[in-house]
Amino acid sequence: MKIRSLIDALLGRKQQEPSEAPVQQVAVAPKLSQQFELSAQWALQQEDERIAIFRNEVGDVLTVNYFAAVPDIEAPIDDVDALRVFYRGTAEANGLALIETELAQLTALNAVRTLLKVRMHQTRGFAFVGAYTLPFADRSYVIKVESMERGVTGMREAAVMVLMGPPKFDTATGELLGWNQDPYDPNYHAEFMRNQADDQKFDAQFPDHPLSKVRRYLKELESGVRADAAIYGLQPFTYVPHYRGRDASHSL
Repeated sequence: MKIRSLIDALLGRKQQEPSEAPVQQVAVAPKLSQQFELSAQWALQQEDERIAIFRNEVGDVLTVNYFAAVPDIEAPIDDVDALRVFYRGTAEANGLALIETELAQLTALNAVRTLLKVRMHQTRGFAFVGAYTLPFADRSYVIKVESMERGVTGMREAAVMVLMGPPKFDTATGELLGWNQDPYDPNYHAEFMRNQADDQKFDAQFPDHPLSKVRRYLKELESGVRADAAIYGLQPFTYVPHYRGRDASHSL
C-alpha cells in the first residue's frame, strides 16, 4: 500500500497539475513541518516540498501533504451531503471503503474530515486512513493518519458478530445480512464497504485496534494542531460545477 496513491485517492487527483488560479503570494514557512505544528508523539522522518512524513512510537504514520493545484473536490465545501457523494464515489473507484465524511474545523480552518478503509493485498487485514483536507483557491493541504492491522486480524469483527447474535445470510448470494452498511445511505451497496464492526461505538472495547487509533488521532489533531499564521490569509476554495461542454480538466 503506497501512501502517495492514497493521497491521490482522497483528493480524486490523478496527477498534480499547475494551478489555474492566480498564485497567492503568502509568506508561509518554507517547510511543511514548520507550517503545521504537531504534538510531540509524531517524530519527523523525512520531508520535501510536497510531503512531510512523521511516525509515532507504535509505528503509525502521519503525513502533511501539499498540492500546488486547484482542489479536485467536486462539491461545495459546506455541503456535507454532496461531499459524502463525492468521497464515496472516489473511494469506491479506488477500491476503498468509506467510513466517514464530515465537515470539520482544524485549528479554526474549514476542513473536510474523511475516514477510509483499505484492503491490504500483500498481507491479511485492513489499513485505516483518516484525513483532514484543507482546500484553498489555488492549493490544498491534507493531513493524513494511517494505521494498519498487524499479527492476528479479525478479532474486532468476530467479537461484534457474537454481540449481534446468530448471523443471517442471503440465501441467493450467501452474504451476511445487515453486516455491510454505508454510513449514510442504507440503500447504497458496493463490492467493498464499511461493516458493523467499524462503528465508533466499539472503539472503547478495542482501543488498540487501528480504526480506534485513527479516530483518536483525528480527534487529537482537531484540537491540537497549530497552523502557520499566513495560512489563515489564503483565499478559500469555491466549487465551480463542470457543466457539459466545458473543459473539465480536473474531473475524476
